[in-house]
Amino acid sequence: MAQALLSAVNTARTQAGLPALSWSPGLQRSAARHNRAMAAANQLASRVAGEPSLGVRQANQGVAASFAAENLGYADGAGLAAILAVHQQMLAEQPPENSRRQNLLSTAVTAVGIDVLLDSAHGRLWITEDFARLS
Repeated sequence: MAQALLSAVNTARTQAGLPALSWSPGLQRSAARHNRAMAAANQLASRVAGEPSLGVRQANQGVAASFAAENLGYADGAGLAAILAVHQQMLAEQPPENSRRQNLLSTAVTAVGIDVLLDSAHGRLWITEDFARLS
């Protein structure tokens, strides 16, 4: 599912005249750790209690970045259609509440790592997209 979401992200960027983002295993690991923390707390949050900041989380996974951003979401239920629906919601955001859309279409980022976690305890798919400009 993460690879399908990567494809959808890069399609949106191409349609906006922006370059595709490269896949970063370190960013994916950072996203996966954050998904596990959100699922354990059953909380959509950019920082779950006891968790380091985004930049520290990424650096802990070997990512050297001069800029970092993150998109979070979840879908109730399961399946690729649910994940892509969340992606479309992000792209449809309008100012001033459009930070996730801005991250998706940012010229400041060059790489992404995406994780999708099936949380059967809460019946959700957690989505974390970690973006960075790699140094």
